[in-house]
Amino acid sequence: MTSSAGGIDLRGLRRHFPGADRPALQGLDLSIAPGELMVFVGPSGCGKSTALRLIAGLDAPDAGSIHLGGRDVSRVPPQERDVAMVFQGYALYPHMTVAEIMAFPLKMRGVARAARDARVVEVAATLGLSRFLARRPGELSGGERQRVAMGRAIVRAPKVFLFDEPLSNLDAALRAELRVELSALVRRLGTTAIYVTHDQVEAMTLGDRVAVLRTGELLQVGAPRAIYEDPETLFVAGFLGAPAINQVEVRRDDGRYRADGAPISFDVPPGLDLPERAVIAVRPEHVRLLSTPGESTPGASTPGEATDTPHPHSASTSTGASASTSTTDPGPLAATVDARIKVVEPLGAETFVYLESGALQLRARVPGFARLAPGDTVRLGIASSRALWFDATTGKRLRAPG
Repeated sequence: MTSSAGGIDLRGLRRHFPGADRPALQGLDLSIAPGELMVFVGPSGCGKSTALRLIAGLDAPDAGSIHLGGRDVSRVPPQERDVAMVFQGYALYPHMTVAEIMAFPLKMRGVARAARDARVVEVAATLGLSRFLARRPGELSGGERQRVAMGRAIVRAPKVFLFDEPLSNLDAALRAELRVELSALVRRLGTTAIYVTHDQVEAMTLGDRVAVLRTGELLQVGAPRAIYEDPETLFVAGFLGAPAINQVEVRRDDGRYRADGAPISFDVPPGLDLPERAVIAVRPEHVRLLSTPGESTPGASTPGEATDTPHPHSASTSTGASASTSTTDPGPLAATVDARIKVVEPLGAETFVYLESGALQLRARVPGFARLAPGDTVRLGIASSRALWFDATTGKRLRAPG
């Protein structure tokens, strides 16, 4: 089963709805390669679904152009764009059988009955729907209905798939199952696809690339790992990742940067030109547990002062073995701090730990079942190489030249 993929080029795409305070899209420029699966992610109102509707032809842009497979389709009717869309709400015809629903797009195109039936049987087998072909939507589960909606799109063999939060109505277990199936299916078909979601897990796991939008602007686009590890703005850093990235507001004080209301300060990275106030962001998995309750840390400094001594270990697991949150030594520490544990969330393969130090709220992520409890005091360390610096005023990433 194959489909001829076409690339997508969005050039200066702008849409301002009448009466709205700001544009829903503010000059979106983005190129998507043939066969690529691109994920649009962002909070409600960021413009991701608006962009999808413009590409599908369900709405028209105020400015800019849409090119599918090198063809300008900005003013082309939806039915002539060769795009298939899958919605959150399934949009199935309740009086039709599954076979009739899946065959409907081909029937509307005048495809012969025998060819329609053969195509439906082929796609149904791929989606695990063969035994449901004679049923109606009311006799199906939510996951089965979404498979039917996907099948109706696939039988057309379109050049582009558009997915508008198709899994958001499903429970967590079924959503995870269908996410895997959808990813494998789209890649097997080789069809260019855009997937819209507000779910960061879907964004990180589904896409070849991720486009992060906010208030109609494209903030950053790149591979999921690059977006996660190297965010360009504080918003992007905070939007992706669970638990959320730690954010420490600091100000310059006697050659170091100190947090307000918390006993922690940071060394200034070499070559970094910093403003008076900054925000330091650290992923929970990069917060090191230097000591657990009742243990001492060799070479540890007083709280708030940095040390070049690497951490000896992180939290002990339920088996008594030492667990490291990284496979490589992250290098010298930029800061250490004593913190009190508020909440411990054991998840099996890992444990989320929520802590406080003065007014500072912190999150750590450690492997396995950590022997920690609310009320315990532990020492934390943050490596210089793991700390991301941002301008407190603009939210933009601060980097050393070169």
